[in-house]
Amino acid sequence: LKTKLELFLGLEDDEDSKEVVRHNLRVLQTFSHPSHILKYLAVSLKHAELNPGVKMYHLLMQDWVKNNWGKSPPNIEEDFSQSCWACRKVAEDPATLKTCTDCKVARYCDRDCQRQEWKVHKLLH
Repeated sequence: LKTKLELFLGLEDDEDSKEVVRHNLRVLQTFSHPSHILKYLAVSLKHAELNPGVKMYHLLMQDWVKNNWGKSPPNIEEDFSQSCWACRKVAEDPATLKTCTDCKVARYCDRDCQRQEWKVHKLLH
């Protein structure tokens, strides 16, 4: 299939704009993996000012699922605040988990789990 249409990615001629696009493509590639989708959502829901559309869609879909099927979807923010983002171990006491000092959302058992997850998580910073 050949077309003259181009995908607009906001490419400008300056290097800063190109780096923003490259970063956003890395985020898309990394967080589209099934094991990372909910992590992206947890951060996006906590920091709705960065992408208010995600929060709005989430709230609307929660309401729709509840009204149409009588079920409450899982609370992504709460679920991800109670377990380690690297090993997914649920903490008996969520207060014992270490919290990312930058985003204040990601939680880890210890420094080793944080280091293991850092390559993925740093894209959200």
